[in-house]
Amino acid sequence: MLNKFAKALLVGTSVAPVLFTLSFLEYRSGRFWPIGASYIGVALGLAILCILLMHAAKTQLQVLRFTISSASTADKEVLGFLLTYVLPLFVSGSSAVAIDGQTVAFIVMLFGFVVWSTHAYDFNPIMGLLGYHFFEVTNSQGISYVLITRKQIVSVRDVTEVVQLTEYVVLDKSI
Repeated sequence: MLNKFAKALLVGTSVAPVLFTLSFLEYRSGRFWPIGASYIGVALGLAILCILLMHAAKTQLQVLRFTISSASTADKEVLGFLLTYVLPLFVSGSSAVAIDGQTVAFIVMLFGFVVWSTHAYDFNPIMGLLGYHFFEVTNSQGISYVLITRKQIVSVRDVTEVVQLTEYVVLDKSI
């Protein structure tokens, strides 16, 4: 189990779209290079690290037999995430607080803390663009997990082997 490292990368890629919004704001204010470009670079770096993590986990971690008793898509927090992704657009123009590095860091850290502490990183558009899907699954013992897979699950028998990334996140071994 990778635990905190895997969790940090999943949280990072969950909040990474905020960086695209901030990059757009830098572009609009004529400061895309180097500030806006660095935001995009960080987001892309997080995505690459997450891809490497998925590959390493599949090849290095112990494979576990996993029996799913129920599964559903894990995208219930979509509106909250989308609001957070575009929050800098609303704050930047008429706010008494200027959008600067400290404000950006505060917004991203606050959102990251909420995602980290609530295990809400199951809505992850960066990983979604890379073909990954997140499902809330319950195993045969009644314990709920977030399952990361590239499959569209249509039957609870579609996934039988996983590797465990964190306490409550498992990765489909067959992807």
